[in-house]
Amino acid sequence: MGDAFGHCICHISREMVLFKYGPGGLQEPLLSNGKYYISDSTQMTLLTADGFLTNYTQEHLKGACEPLADCIYRKYRGWAKAQGFGLMTDGQVADSWLLSDPSMTAKRSHDKACIEHLMEYSERGLPDKPHNNCMYCSGLKRVAPLGLIAYAHGHPVETAMEWGEEVAASTNGDPLGWIPAACLTSIIYHLCEGKDVKASVKMAIFDCIIRYEENRHMKRMIELLDLAEDLIELKLSDAGGTDVLLGMGSAAGALAAAVFACLRHAHDPMGCLRCAINVDHEPDSVGSVAGNILGTYLGIAEIEKAFDISKLECHDKIQIMAEDIVCKSPIWDYGPSYDLWVTKYIEFKDPYKGAYLL
Repeated sequence: MGDAFGHCICHISREMVLFKYGPGGLQEPLLSNGKYYISDSTQMTLLTADGFLTNYTQEHLKGACEPLADCIYRKYRGWAKAQGFGLMTDGQVADSWLLSDPSMTAKRSHDKACIEHLMEYSERGLPDKPHNNCMYCSGLKRVAPLGLIAYAHGHPVETAMEWGEEVAASTNGDPLGWIPAACLTSIIYHLCEGKDVKASVKMAIFDCIIRYEENRHMKRMIELLDLAEDLIELKLSDAGGTDVLLGMGSAAGALAAAVFACLRHAHDPMGCLRCAINVDHEPDSVGSVAGNILGTYLGIAEIEKAFDISKLECHDKIQIMAEDIVCKSPIWDYGPSYDLWVTKYIEFKDPYKGAYLL
């Protein structure tokens, strides 16, 4: 919901938002044709999960699979191609059953550097061999499923962070573009363990210190996360806090702003997302990350009390993907569930033919 909430105003200046909706900014997500429209944040997040499930299925049914980040990157390129962006290099494109839904191929608030990378490079960038110096949010806002996946499948938090940094670095080469992504996967992982938001952020900071040691970019991100907590203790307003953190630039600032919103409104989904999206720039990105964090912490039942998620674009696919991640897969059960699984993750066809969970 955070993505859809912020997407409503992602092309409107802060001054216009305040003029149009009052001093508190936008107070609830806006419907378009009866739906809450998603942006590329949700589209790519779903493809991240789909890439894992495709890779997992290949490994268990065929005995071999490519590196996870490679599979996910090919999913992103397939998505870019389906949206009509011309790929300058051939090969390394993967299909997805998700792309049968027009909501997944609608052009919504694309990050220019990310799209240019997908168009130009058939191979992903690596943390130590980047293709650009992009430090913006497109890597951060799509990796949250990897924290849940690592936890659900019994992997250590270090695996979640490795996945997060590699998937983000595939298009965002600056460390301030992919270290925050690793941090987010750690936060999500610790939330899945049952910790609250504050404790999960503290654990993620500790994980980053161990993993990145004296990395100056990591230190910068930690300074921003510490500042987010300090600003709450100073009783700074919602807008004041997010403005300070986002003013620092990079995905690290966006993560810190999302953390600020979640700490300030840890039991209030509507208040959290109002805080996250009424910002100077990247409202859909900050809203998406805040939604990832608070949604994991509170669970779907609490989110449904605040929002009518049945009106969210792709809510059916989000539910299906979440269930597929948690159930791990029915690949040993050669029945109807097995057939559905193979149709989605081997044949890349939509087995529901429009009859989604409504």
